[in-house]
Amino acid sequence: EVWTSDTAAFNLGLRFPARYTYSLVAVGMHPAGRGASWHFGLAFGGHILLGKRGGFMDIDLGLYAVLDGLTNPRGPAMLNQLRLLFGWQPFERLAMYGGPTLSVLTNEVPAVTTGEVRVGSELDRPGYGWTVADRIESTTRIRVWPGFAVGLRF
Repeated sequence: EVWTSDTAAFNLGLRFPARYTYSLVAVGMHPAGRGASWHFGLAFGGHILLGKRGGFMDIDLGLYAVLDGLTNPRGPAMLNQLRLLFGWQPFERLAMYGGPTLSVLTNEVPAVTTGEVRVGSELDRPGYGWTVADRIESTTRIRVWPGFAVGLRF
């Protein structure tokens, strides 16, 4: 599989399908900006056929290690991602898909006052920089945001 998402502009995955479930090993890279990063990990999910015209829905949960920066990576941080993908498979070896994601990124930061964010002392969010929730509890920073994934399966 190859896809793009809000966390990495380029993703490559090897999918191991069963009848109604699958596992996925993936690596991704976001090449530019403050969110430049590498990530790699595993996902497990379910595959549901929708009608007889090649439509399908996949739902999976992935766990990825994220390394901030490309040449001198810092980290790792842990990215949990829930994906709900809708797709169409016109041929046996080609499918197109896309859909929303929900991501949760956790990483360790130096001890600071709860709720305070110290710029430059912790990892940047991979991909594009916006989040809907950003909180520090003790020495763990937790960020949450909705996103997207669009790709091709061969």
